[in-house]
Amino acid sequence: MFEKTVISILKSMSAVIYIVIMLVLFSSPAIFIYQAFRPPVFSFDTVAVPTDLKEDEYLSSIGESYEDWQRIDYKMTASAGEFSPYNYKIDEFIIEENEILDEAEAYKLILDEPLEFSNEEADSFTLSLYIKSEENIDLEELTKSAEFKAKSYEKGFSEFSVKY
Repeated sequence: MFEKTVISILKSMSAVIYIVIMLVLFSSPAIFIYQAFRPPVFSFDTVAVPTDLKEDEYLSSIGESYEDWQRIDYKMTASAGEFSPYNYKIDEFIIEENEILDEAEAYKLILDEPLEFSNEEADSFTLSLYIKSEENIDLEELTKSAEFKAKSYEKGFSEFSVKY
């Protein structure tokens, strides 16, 4: 009687262990495939509009007068998905078409430093949007409607990487 009980317990435990092993084996490739098509996650931390651009490095480097330009600083955090096995590298962002920016003479989007992040380590960065316009642009409306995306980024796993 005791032997039958022990054998039935061992059989049920082996069935549970078998199911767990199979779930792990089949879920790992599913996570790789699912996360391969997911974009990185960007979250806005703060938005600031500096009023004094007299000593701005970018404007002085291109030889422009600070009086004609406005700047919006978007402080953001980038991370991969929660279960993503991939790491990312981004060098440049672009801004999507925007009606408010169509009124400007010129605009430029500057990333403070190249990004490198994964699901274990997020990266904080600042996107600065410079706008040149003789007319006053509604910066509050622009901050609400502006949409950014990575111009090109590199997604990698271990030694392998793909550029998008």
